Formats: sequence, structure tokens, C-alpha cells
Amino acid sequence: MNSLPINEEFFIIDAPKDTLTDYKTYLFNYIQNLKELPDVFVCANDFIAFDLMQILRQLNIQVPEDICLCGFDDSPAAKLITPPLTSIHIHNEILGVCAIDLLLSRIKDLTLNYRTVYTETNIVYRESVNIAPTK
Repeated sequence: MNSLPINEEFFIIDAPKDTLTDYKTYLFNYIQNLKELPDVFVCANDFIAFDLMQILRQLNIQVPEDICLCGFDDSPAAKLITPPLTSIHIHNEILGVCAIDLLLSRIKDLTLNYRTVYTETNIVYRESVNIAPTK
């Protein structure tokens, strides 16, 4: 695509989900033990990004000076935290219509295979990244 290097060491996919304390302790230890920081963390949702931002602060890692941070969902809270969180805005209305269409088609024909749906998203740049959007 853009030939950007991807270092899988920076993928955080096996964090415990049992308790919030275990999850946050895992994230803290994971970040603390990295040999180097990535340029940016792109999180699965804004609330994970909020947790990560809190942990980065505890480790005296500054957002966006030391690392950029991006969430997904563009929740209303993304504008309210410090620094405001860059996030991927997903159009909930479109997502809802797609979900209803998929549900109704599965009700009509239970033998249908699972499908992947792609929908438009937009990045909303805020102060958690130190790059200017290109137009």
C-alpha cells in the first residue's frame, strides 16, 4: 500500500480481559519493556486509546511529543481529554443500515455465508498527533 514498515512487536493483541486492573497492568508493563517506541499507536477504539494515554503519562511519555496516538470511533469524549484524541470517525448511520441489511438477509436465508462490509471512515485530526493532514 504505502510501503510503511510494520513492526509486529508493537501489536498489543493479547492483553488480559479478565479485569481492568490486569489489563492496565499488562499495558503498563508492555510499554515499559519496549526497547523503543513506535511513531504512533492506532487503537481499536477510543477507550483503549484513553487507557493507553493514561499509562503513557504514568511512564512520563508525552503525547504527541514522544509518541502519537489515534483511536477509532470518534467518541464525544475524544474531544474532551488532554490532549484531544485523533480518531477515526465511522458513520454510525451507514453502519446501522448495513447491519440491518445483513440481519434481514440472514433471516431470509440462514444458509448465507458471513460477509465483510466496508464503509466510509474519516480521520479527525486532533492534538494527539503532531502531523498536519495532507489534502
